[in-house]
Amino acid sequence: MPRPGLTGRADNQEADASTSRANELAQLQGQSVDPRHPGPHGGPLTAAAFALIHGGGGSAWDWHLVAPALRERGHDPVAVDLPSEDESAG
Repeated sequence: MPRPGLTGRADNQEADASTSRANELAQLQGQSVDPRHPGPHGGPLTAAAFALIHGGGGSAWDWHLVAPALRERGHDPVAVDLPSEDESAG
């Protein structure tokens, strides 16, 4: 079944070229976008840093379930407290 928006052979070739270019750029940074095209390190990135930003009126606690789950998977989450209710913070 063709992907949405990709109806013909030319569209598929364009998508493949786009993926190939994305992989070239990622490989320059030692990363991989598509597992079929592994980067110099032999595969996709295994960890990432996440900045967890709460909404208005919230706090870093909003992420108390998400942050540990990300850590368990080898990522580095950082939950921040923004001064959304502090009038002197601007």
